[in-house]
Amino acid sequence: MGTAVILGGGISGLATSYYMSRASRKLFDKIILIESSDRVGGWMNSQRYDNGAVYEFGPRSVRTAGEAGKNTLQLVEEIGLESDLIPIGRSHPATRNRFIYVKGQLCKLPSGIGSLIKTIPPFSKPFALSLLQEPFKSSQLVGDDISIHDFFVDRFGQEIAEYAANPFCRGVFAGSSKHLSVKSCFPNVYNAVKTHGSIAKGLLLGERKKPPYKLDGRLVKRAVTEKWASWSTVNGLGGLSDTLHDKVKDHVQFHLNSPCQRIVHQDDKFTVHFNDKRQVVADHVFSTISAEDLAVLLDSKEDKLKLSLEIGPSVDVAIAHIEFDPKDLLSINGFGHLVPSTEPGCSNLGVIYDSLTYPQLDRKDRKVMKFTVMMGGWWFQEIFPSGASSKHIEDIAITSIQNQLNVKTGPICIKTKVLEKCIPQYLIGHSERLEQIEDYIYDNNLPLSLLGSSYHGVSVNDCIYNARKEVDRILGHHSQRSR
Repeated sequence: MGTAVILGGGISGLATSYYMSRASRKLFDKIILIESSDRVGGWMNSQRYDNGAVYEFGPRSVRTAGEAGKNTLQLVEEIGLESDLIPIGRSHPATRNRFIYVKGQLCKLPSGIGSLIKTIPPFSKPFALSLLQEPFKSSQLVGDDISIHDFFVDRFGQEIAEYAANPFCRGVFAGSSKHLSVKSCFPNVYNAVKTHGSIAKGLLLGERKKPPYKLDGRLVKRAVTEKWASWSTVNGLGGLSDTLHDKVKDHVQFHLNSPCQRIVHQDDKFTVHFNDKRQVVADHVFSTISAEDLAVLLDSKEDKLKLSLEIGPSVDVAIAHIEFDPKDLLSINGFGHLVPSTEPGCSNLGVIYDSLTYPQLDRKDRKVMKFTVMMGGWWFQEIFPSGASSKHIEDIAITSIQNQLNVKTGPICIKTKVLEKCIPQYLIGHSERLEQIEDYIYDNNLPLSLLGSSYHGVSVNDCIYNARKEVDRILGHHSQRSR
């Protein structure tokens, strides 16, 4: 019998607490979650206003693809959230219509066979031609970690690197494709080229590993049958974190408004000091806070680990939720558009067309067209050299909508927020630094698990799936030792 301490109450901490609480109580009879703020959910932060509108100050949807996507669906079914879901199918315009803003105009990215075989702006040749040529290209780059930009130039050419990989990295990571690691951000395509010489050959001929879990529950089957691409809930994604909290609160001790001060390793345990004078002795610590925050908390005896945890910065992102009268807008239909970093005169990363994807989350008192404008990220200091005031964020958001969507009027409503250090950057060499960290923990037999978006994926699905696998690994490891 022992005590498990979870640092951080974001989606990784909540998922860890859920998987811990449903497991056998023979190993950890006490589970404690310590969170510095006054709420759980972390960056998953949905706010409902008096007019009925739900604004997402963080992630806004979850994809269904892959093992991790199916695992999250299974979790949703287990916690009883299925009836609250708003699914988006693969044929929905928000799935099929994705745009980039290039050379002063919106350009729809290829989404079907017809568009793949045509030459569409801003590309100078059909997308399919680059895909067909890729298996026959030799590569001198794979073997060492390289940037996403260099990798896509090598495999597909300059245009796809600039107009596809570049804006994708800005939309997902708020990061620069010239600095992000292809090995860590796109491990499947990197390994395909490294092992088989091309992405196409690797995906076709690569070894299919047996999934660690049977993910074929009722909701997974429904999503497959109905061809879901993504989903949210009637309360925004905050509905997921709130429901998880409700599910585990009777089995987990939650300490909110409890910033952790330091963590000291001694005699195969950690003493966790928090809330000034409180402390708890943990048989195992699951850290779901950022790597840089954990480094500050560790005792000086772990200087080597502290140094290794400096694996890369997390960037700030400014967002503006902005509403316009729909009659003032030209006809647009899709998920949104991204802006490559090479596009002159643009200070935003992209724009999400919220009302076209989830109109259920719009205000109820009048018809509006709601957008989210994203700014900053890797370029935050460049865009906001004197700090991001609400007025500055509003000006950029309004200008972006008016110029990029040809809107002549002003907004009905606008709300802004800066999300500080919200997205970790997996820079070149990230995977090697992770190996050093994991080797140190193993060699020194530290009762410490590293979870959250700093390490093995930034998406909601990644965070939940990694929590499940790590909890099962720790429980299995201790079960074997006790035999």
